[in-house]
Amino acid sequence: MGARHADSALGRRGRAGPRTRDRRRLVERQRLADRRDPAAHGGGRSAGAGDVARHDLRGRRCARATGRAQQRPARVRCRHGLRQPRRPPGARPGQIRRGARRPAGSRGARSGLGCLVTESARPGRTQPATDDRSARPDHRPGRCRRAGGGPVVASLLIAPLVPILAGIALIAGDRASRVPGRHTTYAIALCAAVIGALATGYAVFARPVLNVQWVPAIGMRLHLSVDGISAPLLVLTAVLGFLVVLHGRHEQPGGGTPGTYFGCLLLVTGGALATFLAQDAISFFLAFELVLVPMWVLIHRFGDPHQPAERARAAAMFILYTVLGSTLMLVGILALVFASGTSDLVALGHGTHLSQGTQTAIAAVLLIGLAIKVPMWPLHSWLPRAHTVAPTAGSVLLAAVLLKMGTYGIVRLVVAPLPLGMARLAPVVGTLAVVGILWGGLVCLVERSLKRLIAWSSVAHMGFVMLGIASGTALGLQAALFGNIAHGVISALLFTVVGGLKQRWGGDDLHVVRDALRDVSPRLGFALVVGFAASLGLPGLAGFWGEVLAMFSAWGAADDQPGGWFKGLAAAAAVGTVLAAGYSLRVLRLVWVGGADKANHVHPAHAGEPLPAANSPATTVQRFADAHGPEWIVVGILVAAVVAIGVDPVPVLHTTDAAVARIFAGVTR
Repeated sequence: MGARHADSALGRRGRAGPRTRDRRRLVERQRLADRRDPAAHGGGRSAGAGDVARHDLRGRRCARATGRAQQRPARVRCRHGLRQPRRPPGARPGQIRRGARRPAGSRGARSGLGCLVTESARPGRTQPATDDRSARPDHRPGRCRRAGGGPVVASLLIAPLVPILAGIALIAGDRASRVPGRHTTYAIALCAAVIGALATGYAVFARPVLNVQWVPAIGMRLHLSVDGISAPLLVLTAVLGFLVVLHGRHEQPGGGTPGTYFGCLLLVTGGALATFLAQDAISFFLAFELVLVPMWVLIHRFGDPHQPAERARAAAMFILYTVLGSTLMLVGILALVFASGTSDLVALGHGTHLSQGTQTAIAAVLLIGLAIKVPMWPLHSWLPRAHTVAPTAGSVLLAAVLLKMGTYGIVRLVVAPLPLGMARLAPVVGTLAVVGILWGGLVCLVERSLKRLIAWSSVAHMGFVMLGIASGTALGLQAALFGNIAHGVISALLFTVVGGLKQRWGGDDLHVVRDALRDVSPRLGFALVVGFAASLGLPGLAGFWGEVLAMFSAWGAADDQPGGWFKGLAAAAAVGTVLAAGYSLRVLRLVWVGGADKANHVHPAHAGEPLPAANSPATTVQRFADAHGPEWIVVGILVAAVVAIGVDPVPVLHTTDAAVARIFAGVTR
């Protein structure tokens, strides 16, 4: 009877702990022993009061143990696959289990499996169901840390700091008494790029949050995190930073030492990673400005050696335009911070509750400053000059990374915190974006320089990105974020291929009649065909989805926008895709097919100049008519990325979906 009592008590709980299971086994063994040999356990006599008492006592003990196990709350499984500590029934999410001991002053306790428990921000406040804890409206600094603790959070610092510190060390090493050799410099730069890329990938996967005080006097915090908006751009920057360093083994332009060249590449990469990680407006500005000086050095010192005057002019225009944009951006950021009372971009993303007039004024200043960085028409004149003379790696980083920092800044600093101001200025932004699409397409139809043509096509592509942002819809913002990634990969592929062709040809003039690429350089020719096919928006390649989604979003613009005007902008943008097909097919006809009329051959302006020295990297390029070694690896990876993103855009769109929904949830609130 006692055994049955214990069995019924134990049967109430389907899942028992280790101690309860051991007690259950003992009861079962005792019962089986009683059945097999009752004489051994009772001397052949009937069960007396003592036996019944002993059995009943054993059953009550097991029942009490089972009852305690029943009162013990079940473990909750988190989305990372790690078991969270037990939470009492009815307790708030994030509350520490009863009886947990923590050191005085600590904000969280660690579970046995390494998943940190966080306490709620304030009593009585529930945590919203969202994947990004830093984006929660009640998030307080230092209250949220991810699984794995220190090593995971350290990836936020390793990703930008390793390239930055390695770049500074390489530049400083060129001024030391014993300058490192070219191979040593290349190995250091490649290792730093690989470490930065791996740390970035780990941070994107784990999504840690670092939020500590940095400069308390001005309320500045070191707030770094990854969300759906920054994650694709971080991956793009890390991968391209590695690829441009890898490509430097094949092509290292003259005009400076290898340490300075690779150091500038690493500084640009690290600064861009810090920009995309920053969740504080002031930190964002500082990281943004870190990129400009090394990019100026790349253009001024390592640009086209055959055009020194044009190189100096392009570098001067680049620094003047970007400094003007930085000044306006700083004024807008300070106005936003002082008006809202915080510089935290996560807090600003939930609305600033400023009046419409104040939001419009601040948004106008920020939009002008960031439009120079994008660039938008008519603030774009510095871009074609810079691309024409920049080295191949400089053009790749300029088009694929720096331009994306401008559109990313618009999303972070204008769209999320200033929705009313952005809505009021959206028709102007959309109109300028479409003018840039048409203007860039028309110029590309008559452009002779292949690098300038790609630069002008970048103006048109960024017009589609800005059109999606101006539509004021979640679909438009998704189109803009996807268009950033697509244009980054396409422009990187085109500038890499054209840079190799320029070295082999001695120039990039399309009016120079040359042999067909399909005959002399089939690898580079095929990559160029894929790049321009993606640029014109061919379905199945990366450029298609961003442009189509941007036009759809403009056609169905937000309710507070003039619907008829935006429908006209969508139709005009569709004309821009026709222009893109025209200039892309023109280039492929001249380059892939080649020219047969040798009587009309035109030599480049520097064709009579002596060849480079025998030990220079340019001589290595001349020995190979087609892509080889690191150059072919880089081109192959970019071609695969263009095709993969075009065939399956879901991973990128799925990554940005939740973050875009949070932004528009804040806007509607």
